[in-house]
Order: sequence, then C-alpha cells, then structure tokens
Amino acid sequence: MEQCALRGLRFDGILAFVHMKTLIALTCGLFLLALNLRADLAVTNFTTAAPIQIMMVGDSITDDCVSNGAWRLYLQPILNSNWIAYRSLGPYASTATPTFNQTHHEGYCGAVVAPPGKFPVHGLADTNNYLEYVVSNAFSVYTGAFSPNIFLILIGANDIGYGRDPVFLATNSMSTLLDMIYAKDPGANVILTKSMSLSNANGNLSSYANYATNVAIYGAALQAVVNHRRALGQNVFLADVFSAVDYATMYNPDHVHANGRGLAAIAREFATRIQCILYGTNQVTRLLIHGGDVWSFSDAGVDPPTNWMANDFDDSAWNSGAGRLGLGELIDESIVQPHVATYFRKKFVVPWNMVYTNLNFRLSQTGGAIVWLNGKEIYRTNMPAGAATSVTLATQAITGEPSCIYYPTTIPGTNLLIGTNVIAVEAHQAASGVQQGFDMELIGGAIVLSPPTISASISQQGVALSWQANNGATFALYSTGSLTAPNWQPANAVLQTNSSAITASIAPGPGSAFFRLQRSQ
Repeated sequence: MEQCALRGLRFDGILAFVHMKTLIALTCGLFLLALNLRADLAVTNFTTAAPIQIMMVGDSITDDCVSNGAWRLYLQPILNSNWIAYRSLGPYASTATPTFNQTHHEGYCGAVVAPPGKFPVHGLADTNNYLEYVVSNAFSVYTGAFSPNIFLILIGANDIGYGRDPVFLATNSMSTLLDMIYAKDPGANVILTKSMSLSNANGNLSSYANYATNVAIYGAALQAVVNHRRALGQNVFLADVFSAVDYATMYNPDHVHANGRGLAAIAREFATRIQCILYGTNQVTRLLIHGGDVWSFSDAGVDPPTNWMANDFDDSAWNSGAGRLGLGELIDESIVQPHVATYFRKKFVVPWNMVYTNLNFRLSQTGGAIVWLNGKEIYRTNMPAGAATSVTLATQAITGEPSCIYYPTTIPGTNLLIGTNVIAVEAHQAASGVQQGFDMELIGGAIVLSPPTISASISQQGVALSWQANNGATFALYSTGSLTAPNWQPANAVLQTNSSAITASIAPGPGSAFFRLQRSQ
C-alpha cells in the first residue's frame, strides 16, 4: 500500500522514566503525488493573471477557414468551467464570442507535418505550410514568460490524404517535429492526436478517401511514438479524435471536417487529456492505463485457471506484449495466436490519497469482451450472457474502422483497492482463426484526500496521538517495532472520537515503536 512518508520526533528523555522509547512517524502529504507524477502541472501555480499557456496547432480543423474558432471555440467553456485559467498563443485570431475570448492559434489551412507544404495560407508560401516551419517560428516569438506550457497538435489528414506513408509520417516526420520542440523547450507538455477518419471524403477532397485505411495505421504508429517518448522522460501524450468524432453524425458533408457536434467532441477529448496532466488539490483526472501499454496475456487456446482474473493470480508464465495485441491487422504491435479467446491482465496502482469516483475505460476489439476488475466482472460487450469458456464465440465480428475505435464506457469507481489493482479482459472472436485485435485505455476521475494532521502529547501514562475526524475517519493507525524490517500491524490503542478529533492512547512499553496512519480500503 502507498503510505505516508516517515518523519520523526524523538521523545527519549521524557519517556525514559517509563522505560519506553517512542519514535512517532506522523507526516504525510500531497507532495508525494507531485513527485511521482513528473509530467503534472499544478493548477495552483496558475491564475487568471498568470494562466497556463496553450498553443493549439494544426490544419483547417484547427484554423478558421471552415468554422470560426473550430474546436477551440468549444474548449474554452469546458476548461473555464473546471477552473482552468489559460491563455491561447499564436499569431492568428478568431472572432470572439461571449464565451470565447482565447482566440489566438497556430492553425493553418492545408498544413502538413513534414515539408514541403502544399497550400499557401496566412501569407505563407505553399512550400512553407508545414508544422516544423511554423512552430519553429512561433518559438522565436513566444519565449520566456510567454512560452507554451502545453501544445495541442491536431494534424495528419492532409499528409495522409496526399498519400504519404503513415508509418514514416509518425515515426520520422512527427518525431522530427517533437525533436525540434524539445530541443527548444525540454519541459514542454505535448498532446498529439490521432487523425480523424477520411472514409468517403468527397468534393474537392475526394482523393483523400483513397488513403482512408492509412488513418488507423498512422494512429497506431503515433501511439508507439508517444509511448517511446514517454519512456525517454518526455511529456508526450496522445488524444484520440479518431474515436471521439462519430463517423455517422459528426462530419460536414465533405466528410473530412467536423460539424459543430464533432468540434465539440474534439474539444472534450482535448480537455480530458489536459486534465490528465494537471494536478489539482481537490479533484484530478488520471490516465491509469495508456493505449499501447504492455499487457500479460494467455493465447494458448484453452481455459485458463478459474482464478485467472484475481489479483493474486501469478501470471509470470504468461506472454507479454505492447498493444495493440492482435493478428492479421496492419496496426498490431504484438501478435497473439488465432484462437477464439485470448486472456489479458494489466496492473495499475491507486495511491492512498485518491478516491476514484468513476472509471472510464475505452475498449477496442474485433469481437466481444468481458472486463473484470479485481476479480469481479464489471462490463461485457458483444457476448452472450452466462459463463464463458475459451470456445465461447462473440455474438458478432467487428471489422474495418469500427474495430479501431476505442469505445468508452463509464462505471462507478467502486471495487478499487489502495495500491495494486488488476484489470483482466477476455477477448472473444466470432469465429476461430479470424483477424483479431485488442487494446484498452483506462481513465479515472478522483477526489484527492488531504492527509489528516496528527499531533502527539506525552505523559507518564503513555502517548496520545490525535488527528482530525472529518478527513481522518478513513485512516487507521498502524505500528511496528522496526523500520529496518517493518511488520506493520493495527496499533494496540484505545480510540476515542468526538466531533472534531480521533485520539489514540498508546500505553507505555519497552523498546521503540513506530506509528503511521494508513488509509483503509
């Protein structure tokens, strides 16, 4: 379990009279979380006078050439309603509205990631309309106190529509852009996003439809780039507008640009990802499982042990691989065998000072799935009712673009444990030996607990430890006789509670004793 940090006050001289030495380990704080989450930006560091600096970069989906303000118009009310003060950066400005005054941006109609550009806009020659060029120029203007804290980058539709290789686009072109950003600002937070669908593009962009299948390939390659960059210590994150913008209802007639509903969906997706990297004192959003994370899996084609989904199950003999895990797809990172059912396990940690109120898991699969949390089934989709075995078929196959969408489902944040938790998923296909794929993200919304402030008083009768009742009721007092080889056990103490405080009375005894507050489940 995640516990309080140990800080001590020594009372040897006073307690020697009763032949007892007591070291009281009492201090714990939110600073622990801040240290563990190196990418976080503390909301309390920003105010209306000194807001977060956000640069929103992209092509016509970000620029005003199709819709004033584009998705940026919808983002400001979301962030403002969550008390996130920010300033938008960029040389160009949309028309303000009553709820939209952060109008500046770095959107360029027709922009691509890599040179050469293809379309002249904002006074740029066509060959210069690419992100490495325009973002580099932005760094020469926005420096010092006005340098970006966060980049939001939505790009790729034009590169893909022009027939550029989607894997090279992610691993080389986007990586070159990231290299430039981090050379100039090593502490930048960059949120990239997958490209939107290009299926059935028409009008003067009808040729883009010829490359629509490359959108999912680009998204998967971009996920691998993001995970690699994070492993290097860079604060790079991935949003997913491909999944967020519904193909049937959220596009303009050209089926390349989002309509109002689609722009609002893009804004919500970016807002969620921004909240995942912000640290607040009361409420936080956390990405508990990233897309493309490493999972343990069994693809033996037989039923696993009956406790395979339990926390204490030993999966060390299972295979492991990064998502997407599948067979017969161009976007698979790890290969699984072509059986009806494959079983996946993934661990994540809940810190002691977070109470998760809801979990949003985003599941991508080619058939059906049953999801378990800490040994309990919490969700199933596209599966028959009742117990499932390794030969139970999904009710239907999911193919094409829908198989690459991460479909969201929100459940209450119950059944979580302080410390290590296990998500287990059994993915079933509609037939044996068919194309298959699986990946998942898990996002949680949590309330941050303020640790109780503890005080001590001593007398010949022993030690009295006190902490607040209002936020200390979920904590229990534990003790051990040694920090070298601790064996923390519930403290042998008499507890008294009044309206404001909980007091533990510790009787004198030989040797040293160490105490800590530990949040109960």
